[in-house]
Amino acid sequence: MKRKLFYLLFISAVMFFTGCGDALYDVYNDFTGPVESVALAKTASVVIGTTEQLRASVYPSMTENKDVTWEIVSQSDTSGNTATGIASIDASGRFTASVLGSATVKATTVDGGFTAECVVTVVPTPIAIESITLDDVSLGTGQWRQLSCNITPTNATSTELTWFSSDPQTVTVDADGNVGALRNGSAIITATSAHWNKSGTCTVTVGDPTYTVTYNSNYTGGPASVDGGRYKLNDILTLLNNTTFTRQYYILTGWNTKFDGSGGSYAASTSSYSMGAQNVIFYAQWTPVSYSAVFNGNGNSGGAVPSVIAQQGGNQITLPNENTLTCTNFIFICWNTAANGTGIDYNAGQSYTMTGDITFYAKWKYDVSHSYVLRASGPGGGLIFYDKGYYSEGWQYMEAAPADITACFSVSEGYFNFTTGTAVGTGKENTDTIITYFTNTTIAAYKCRNYINSGKNDWFLPSKDECNLIYDNLIKINPVGGFRLISDSDSLSYYWSSTFIYSTSVSRNNCSVTNFWGNNTWPPYIWWNNLGLIPTRSARPVRRF
Repeated sequence: MKRKLFYLLFISAVMFFTGCGDALYDVYNDFTGPVESVALAKTASVVIGTTEQLRASVYPSMTENKDVTWEIVSQSDTSGNTATGIASIDASGRFTASVLGSATVKATTVDGGFTAECVVTVVPTPIAIESITLDDVSLGTGQWRQLSCNITPTNATSTELTWFSSDPQTVTVDADGNVGALRNGSAIITATSAHWNKSGTCTVTVGDPTYTVTYNSNYTGGPASVDGGRYKLNDILTLLNNTTFTRQYYILTGWNTKFDGSGGSYAASTSSYSMGAQNVIFYAQWTPVSYSAVFNGNGNSGGAVPSVIAQQGGNQITLPNENTLTCTNFIFICWNTAANGTGIDYNAGQSYTMTGDITFYAKWKYDVSHSYVLRASGPGGGLIFYDKGYYSEGWQYMEAAPADITACFSVSEGYFNFTTGTAVGTGKENTDTIITYFTNTTIAAYKCRNYINSGKNDWFLPSKDECNLIYDNLIKINPVGGFRLISDSDSLSYYWSSTFIYSTSVSRNNCSVTNFWGNNTWPPYIWWNNLGLIPTRSARPVRRF
């Protein structure tokens, strides 16, 4: 019985395989037969500066020859224009990205010549997210708000975020970061980068909402923003004053709710603002400060000074020439920031940066045809003993009168609390000051003022340092001018100066005297008691021109 069953099964199997032989061959050939097609991904992307392996799918999958050849058939720059050098591909399909743009790659099967193409885009190097920050928000029940999310750096790539609420029954958040307040309470909202493993959080409070006020300096490099506090809807606040921020060469004139001034405008410190249902930033509005450059002829005898130049602080102006200015017997040298020529010189055509209002004074020098040398005769018949080197404040030279005069110094009129200068250039003003206090015309200051020689009547009593110059330039070597020296050691060998002080220790007037005995030393200030006229001393009038 068993043997009969075996024979029946054997016969059946033979009949089955005999009848299905062609079908089995067809199935086998579908996996191993000749190449019928090749496929590539339609598009791909490769980071600039990297190399990626491209792969082609050859069908049938178990065909004997899967070899393909690779080539780039076209290239385009980022604007879609035909280009070269975007990328290259080797014989094994390794694609190297060199320049931003795109390249069309073609794969061709060795067996059968079937082709497929892929557009490969060369993309920038990915920039990772470094931080994610969210601003806290207060909402009333039923309110919705788009959360403010700041991602750094701003040029980060792949910035997709996922959002999560710690209490979705109180605050819900959607896929775009919109939050909805469902009931009183609070929830922490978390934004997480889908690619860079970074996240940021904020607190959303539901109840009686408050809103932030921020003051922004609104200029590049300006100070950090100032927190103006939190306020409820319809609260009234007074805006901060115009000293909140400072900016060189600008004045803060007010605030605006838009950085470019196109929003609501508000005066600093005097404006009131009714709080709305959102945070607000007040941007400082700046007005540039303009300064003036004024030009002074500084003793010119004719012509007109250049016009005033107005320019914004921090900007440069170009110094003009002297225009039509003239000064008899003098030539224009340059401009100077001080009337006496001791400031900074600026030539015509030179640049100057405006940092405030300024006056430029013409600086003059004697024309060579009208110049003087030391110890030569001056226009007043005296001897030149000082050359300042340039003309300013109406003079360049000083000359001493050709002879001494004698004078007293009076204290019978009482004592006066004043002091006169010592420096070169102060003698004339010293003389004017002394004359305003004393009326006795026999004293040295009056006699020098009333002195006339060669038609010149602008003489004065020299200061202490002006007397020093007389010694240095007229007496010290080969004396000229007839000054009294050591051989004339008497009361007239002392010379009055216009350097005058008031002694607070003894409440008396003190006028400095000197001698020209060859050592150029000054005795201490000499004072006399109230006995009337002091014994006669010498004086040598001087003038400047």
